[in-house]
Amino acid sequence: RLCFLLSTLELFVRWVKEGLYDFNSLPMALKVHLTEEDSTLLEQLPKRFPRTSSQLLMELKELGDVLLRVEGHLIKEVNEQAQKPLIELLQTLNLISDADRLPDLIPNTVLVCHYVNFRMILRRMTSIGE
Repeated sequence: RLCFLLSTLELFVRWVKEGLYDFNSLPMALKVHLTEEDSTLLEQLPKRFPRTSSQLLMELKELGDVLLRVEGHLIKEVNEQAQKPLIELLQTLNLISDADRLPDLIPNTVLVCHYVNFRMILRRMTSIGE
């Protein structure tokens, strides 16, 4: 029993450390994993971003704030919007502009259903940059 308790505790600690706990109240429809290719492309954003790393960090934080503000809308509309590209939805809602460079670097295959996975990658990138 003690081994089971220890394993459960270790799993919970990893879950909190990776940020999954922050998203536990969101519907499963927003927790679809990104493809390996999309994950790799997103992880390479710092290399592909045409400006300085401090500008990238600022834009990543701004995008994270936008996503946080739109989370309630995503929860309500997830069944109708799940297969829509996330950046396209943000542009439709006028939450990001066409002048921003960062959205051009995010693949259209990152859909609303990938919301949690995408936010976790953004969080990792912004915490590394701080």
